[in-house]
Amino acid sequence: MNSYTMVGKLTCGPDALAFVTGTNIDDMFDLWTWPILEDWRCNLRDNPGAHYRALVKLKIPWRVVPLGEILAGRLPINKVVCLLHAPDDPKTIEPESLLQQHWVVIESVLPPRSETRPDGTEHEINRGVVTAHMGNGHTRCFSFEEFTALYKDGTPACAYVVGQGTLTGNKLDRAWDWLLEHTTC
Repeated sequence: MNSYTMVGKLTCGPDALAFVTGTNIDDMFDLWTWPILEDWRCNLRDNPGAHYRALVKLKIPWRVVPLGEILAGRLPINKVVCLLHAPDDPKTIEPESLLQQHWVVIESVLPPRSETRPDGTEHEINRGVVTAHMGNGHTRCFSFEEFTALYKDGTPACAYVVGQGTLTGNKLDRAWDWLLEHTTC
């Protein structure tokens, strides 16, 4: 599967969600209700609740996944959307965003692997690699350590898989959705 390129500087969320669902980006923006695509205030609308609300409108099941489940490497390819944070170095997750966070799509996960040598010692073959679509038409590989830091170094720590789970979120998700639905950029 090809990667994707964001249509605007601040549109990583809708673009990532359009990619994993196969939805036309213009249709995704209609679901998203983003009136001003390049306005910094719209970054605040690109949050987990907005993603969940779009999935509910599309009638596509989803579920939140913990970091450990991502790193286990058993989730479907190109169906996991994850929010990464780079509070110390925004260039780490280019394109830079006002809130120094960026939605990506997990392409693949190569779990850590080692082998036992004939002398009985363990030899590390790899430390684990997460490959993510970055929204710039390319993928990027992260070590497990780097990916974990980018996932945990900000708030909200959020990842979800599309095509599994239910069509509705929990009460907190629905309350956040209501708040977003009744505010404007």
